[in-house]
Amino acid sequence: MVILQFYKVFGDWLLKKKKLGLDRWGNDIDPEYKKVYTTVVDHFKDVIPEKHQKAVYPHLWTIEDYVTRVLKDMLLSQYFQHEYAELFEGLSFEELDELAACFKIENVAKRDELNAILRAY
Repeated sequence: MVILQFYKVFGDWLLKKKKLGLDRWGNDIDPEYKKVYTTVVDHFKDVIPEKHQKAVYPHLWTIEDYVTRVLKDMLLSQYFQHEYAELFEGLSFEELDELAACFKIENVAKRDELNAILRAY
C-alpha cells in the first residue's frame, strides 16, 4: 500500500508536471503548452543568423534544446519546485517515512523487460 500513499500525496502534481512537460526525459507535454515553446523556438530561428545558431556550447544542441533546457527545465521548474515542496507540509514523520519507503529496494518493482533491454545495450 506504500505506492497508493505516494499517489495520494503526489498524483495530481505528477499529472500537472506531465502536462507541462517538466521532465527532461520522457515528457509528454500537452500540445497547448508545446505551442508556447514552439513559438519561442521559431522566433529565435528567425532572429538568430543560422551560422550562429550552434555557436553556444554544447554545439550539438539545437535552439529547441536550449529553449527547452532554459525555459522549461530551469526557469519553469524552479517555480514549480515550491508547489512540490508544499505537498510535504503538514505530513507527520510517519507519513514522510511511509513515502520514503516507496524508494526502498524491496518496494521497487522489478521491470524484467526494461532490465533486459538495458543489459543488451
